[in-house]
Amino acid sequence: MTAMPREVVPYGSWPTPITASRVVEHAVRLGNLRTDGDDLWWLELRPQEGGRSVPVRRRADGTTEDLLPAPWNVRTAVHEYGGGALWVRGGVAWFTNWADQRLYRLVPGEEPQPITPEPPAPRSWRYADGDVSPDGQWIVCVRERHEADGTVVNEIVRLPAGGGAMDMWCPAPTSCRVRAWLPKATGWRGSSGTTRRCRGTRRGSLPA
Repeated sequence: MTAMPREVVPYGSWPTPITASRVVEHAVRLGNLRTDGDDLWWLELRPQEGGRSVPVRRRADGTTEDLLPAPWNVRTAVHEYGGGALWVRGGVAWFTNWADQRLYRLVPGEEPQPITPEPPAPRSWRYADGDVSPDGQWIVCVRERHEADGTVVNEIVRLPAGGGAMDMWCPAPTSCRVRAWLPKATGWRGSSGTTRRCRGTRRGSLPA
């Protein structure tokens, strides 16, 4: 048996075909699972596409399909951590687009349509953790406003599912049940459920 030639090189500098990009390029991460009738929707974070988050739908017959081509990227920057960037009802999806942080309405097979206005500054209004009313007419979600002076305001807002003017909203005449992170604790380590009292009437604002 002929011995393989040996080459001495400095520690950590030897060549290898196993690169960091090859290790992660197929490490797809799944999240934001949603049910809609007999269909399942979720987001796939794909390193091989530059870290783009793609909405995928699985039909009852087992077929799956990507619902947005590049460069669309379903991801929110709310709380900087993100999360809760997609919600679905009746075969229609609403999502936050990473590039501009606006909300969009997606009918599969059609071009997504923005339903929130351009913010005062790029990406200064962000949206997350939304849901659609049972009749499909309204969306309630978290909006995070980044003001010019550096102030960050978190609000619960309501807006028409097809787009239009939004307002502060509370589902009960005087109060709303919300879950919030505990001070100095990340969301997966500590959170609390509290009842917050709205200021004013049904369209009162909620403190963050």
